[in-house]
Amino acid sequence: MNAFKLILSSLCLTMGLTSLTVSAQSKDGNGATTDAGAKVADHLQGTNLPGVEVLQHQLVSKNEFETFVLQGYAPKADCGRVLVVANDADRSDIFRDEAWIRFARETGTSLVTLRFNVVKKVESKIIVDAIEQTLPHWIDSKLLDSAPKRDSEESGSSDSVSNQVAHKVPIMLYLSGETGFWLESWMARHPGRQTRWVLAGAARFAEIPRRKDFVWPPGAILSLSEKEYIGHLEHFEELRSSNRNNEITFAGWDIKAEPSLVDGFVLSYLKESLSGSGKSGQWLNVHTLTPHPEDAKFQPDPIRFGWYPSTEFVGVVKALRPVDWPKMTPGFGRRSFSTREFASCELRWIKNVAAPKAVLVIANSTLPAMVRFDPEWIDYAKKREWSVLLVGLKQGTVRSDDSAVKGLETAFYRELNSLAGADYKDLPLVVHAQGAAATWFQFMLVRAPSRYRAWYCSGASKFPAITTLLKVPPGIVVAESDGQYKNSLYHFEDLRRADPYNPVGFMAMPQAWLPARVKESFARSFLDSVFSSNKEMNRWVHLHSLTPPSRSMTERPDPKAYAWFPNSEFLGIWKSMRKETESTPLAQIAKRTFKTKLPEMPELNLFVRVPGSIPKGQSPNGILCFCTWQQEDTSLVNKLKSTDDYLVRFADRSGLAMITWNTAHLLPPNTRIDTLTPEMENELQRKFSVFGEAWREGVGKIASEHKLPNDGMLLYGISRGAFFSNQIAMRYPGQFLAVHTHIGVGYRAPFSRGAEQTLWLVTTGEADGGFRDSFDFYQRGLQAKLPMIFKAGPSLGHASRRDIEELSVAFFDYALSLRRTSVEQRAKDRHPKIPPAVLFAKNMAAPAYFGDLINHEISPASDADNWWVPKEQRVPLPTEGIAKAWGMTLEEATRKADDGRAFAALPAAQAGQAQPQAK
Repeated sequence: MNAFKLILSSLCLTMGLTSLTVSAQSKDGNGATTDAGAKVADHLQGTNLPGVEVLQHQLVSKNEFETFVLQGYAPKADCGRVLVVANDADRSDIFRDEAWIRFARETGTSLVTLRFNVVKKVESKIIVDAIEQTLPHWIDSKLLDSAPKRDSEESGSSDSVSNQVAHKVPIMLYLSGETGFWLESWMARHPGRQTRWVLAGAARFAEIPRRKDFVWPPGAILSLSEKEYIGHLEHFEELRSSNRNNEITFAGWDIKAEPSLVDGFVLSYLKESLSGSGKSGQWLNVHTLTPHPEDAKFQPDPIRFGWYPSTEFVGVVKALRPVDWPKMTPGFGRRSFSTREFASCELRWIKNVAAPKAVLVIANSTLPAMVRFDPEWIDYAKKREWSVLLVGLKQGTVRSDDSAVKGLETAFYRELNSLAGADYKDLPLVVHAQGAAATWFQFMLVRAPSRYRAWYCSGASKFPAITTLLKVPPGIVVAESDGQYKNSLYHFEDLRRADPYNPVGFMAMPQAWLPARVKESFARSFLDSVFSSNKEMNRWVHLHSLTPPSRSMTERPDPKAYAWFPNSEFLGIWKSMRKETESTPLAQIAKRTFKTKLPEMPELNLFVRVPGSIPKGQSPNGILCFCTWQQEDTSLVNKLKSTDDYLVRFADRSGLAMITWNTAHLLPPNTRIDTLTPEMENELQRKFSVFGEAWREGVGKIASEHKLPNDGMLLYGISRGAFFSNQIAMRYPGQFLAVHTHIGVGYRAPFSRGAEQTLWLVTTGEADGGFRDSFDFYQRGLQAKLPMIFKAGPSLGHASRRDIEELSVAFFDYALSLRRTSVEQRAKDRHPKIPPAVLFAKNMAAPAYFGDLINHEISPASDADNWWVPKEQRVPLPTEGIAKAWGMTLEEATRKADDGRAFAALPAAQAGQAQPQAK
């Protein structure tokens, strides 16, 4: 046991952990764990069986674990394996249990108990990495040190070091609770290290690697109640489906987690599986515990059969097995796939009819496995002669909606046809989708609506853009929370606007009181009424007033204000369950397409947004244009719909229409803008002139159509959009009151006449690859007497952030106030209008504040004479609002986590530039 102590102490030093007894643990003023004079090891005396010496260690790591407690017992020096009992509770009772000690001695197995609490909000990978670095190291080191020494080693032979060959001690696992989940996650990473394992009463399960013929060590899964049964069975089937040779046992008990009975099961399994030669084991149906009939005309389904190491162990399984478990579905098939944008898509095919007429797709972000045992769904589908497909769709990083949905639908339809068989390819779909899965099934539906017969979309947070005429099958959009309401209503209105006869309903679901079973019943009621033979003529009701449309011959009802309902019965259900809503006009969003004569960008898609708050008959106060790196309709339209976007909020508050458009990379592939030859530079400017003419023509037509002013616009450009915005603003400066470009590169457009009448804000990030281009443009602008402000966000790369956004709003607010002042002065004094740029220049000559270009501090102009910052390092800031945003501290700028505002860098801005150093 002395070797045991030394190894544990060595582990503490190796892992940077502190070894101490529980009673001695304390923390200093900085929160660091200290050893208050504790011994290296504390023997648990007086409570164990005779001859059982147990050491307890608590290893504390401030990074991954709040506590990490190990207890160990080795029956002899040369144990050939170790059993780790991982549980959330203290399992030191096994060292006082004769059955456990007898098992350890008879099988030559060391016993180790493990429990720990992980630090919250630490990534799963980091936790598993820490376990891998801690537990196996301790096991290997302890048993290697305890191995018998050969004579040469004992005599101090020079070969003793080479003779001490490191080996990995076989590990067995007994897993329960949250601790068991983390150990199973570690096992999933290195399944060859474990020789046996038992999972009993798990809280959740590790993700199984998606590899063909994935080999998993022999093990057993034990569910302890009917509530746990479905989840445990699903995990068993997943392990068996990954490789039909995986020797996995399944047992379902209903014992309310009685520890002694569970321990007896574990010991029985381990004894039988360790002692058996394999000849006494057999494959049995996990539901009937009978073998597959020898005279059967079909091969056994791997997911229905488990490996039982002996007949005696089958008796153990039967001991506390309930007579009736949830009803199994008659047939079952499994598929899974992943794409670049989706981490996984799990498919479960329920073959409840021999010749299906359609497929009922039930989809969620996690696999809705409960449906397999829900007779209401299964019987409902069987009555309609539908097969059932369960879908669990886990979204990864999506950079392009179009690319994501193309890859998803290709793989999904392929796997669906494979499950259905050659005789039932391309079956029509009836979809009940929730959450993120609802989002992507809406994308697939609008791309191929003829494939679908009906749909129920609930809890989606994002929807595809619908900018053309489109006929869709019957469906309903359900908003399950206040946060989903506006986007869901936008999508409903888009579908109704795309075709006034689109049979689409809308439901604002109350959040507080509706249980899941009621929501499921509501979904079935809708689908059932869609396919009901009872057809009625009047099925349209106003969303908010609940009245039918007017029958007036002179007034045509607005299609987007009326929802469709299949029959009166479902209308009654809807009225009783709906949340009261008020009619709130949403912004109007329209798309216009114009030809550009550019092969890289043959079409210019302009999207206009008019705030819903503008009274009927009135026009917006102006136009806010914004240009990004994006090219897809959905990305641009969803930005215009977003009430969380700061530009949209600013436009609504200021009564401004918004216009945005798609962009494209106009440089040759793999070409950096700082490497252009004069010929390439001339060609690039020619392309922008062609693009600019198409843009000017398109914006002019939109302004005329919506009665918008075609000058005095605000323009915001980011990333590649900053590149485009600079080129457009320099060609047509008379159309813009103020321009803000952020993280742009390639400010190559020549300064045009009239550019000095536009207000300019140029921002970038200190760590952005386009910093030098932005700063050079600012310096050249000052020399050309352009009214301009510059800001480089501290520690900011190619992204946006709160300080930049608030500065943008303050700058645009100031520009609009100068325009109002200019108009008011002219009306008051009857003198020629003083341009806003002139007022801006006056305020910049006598600013309210100065900013430190390098150190990002601000100072009132009244203190400027005593300020140490050199004049060439100062940026004039005309108002207090602009100064506060400009001088926002880094801590304040990053206070609100925002992972949705990072942008794809331009190819021209791949390399960072050196920054000026603070003086």
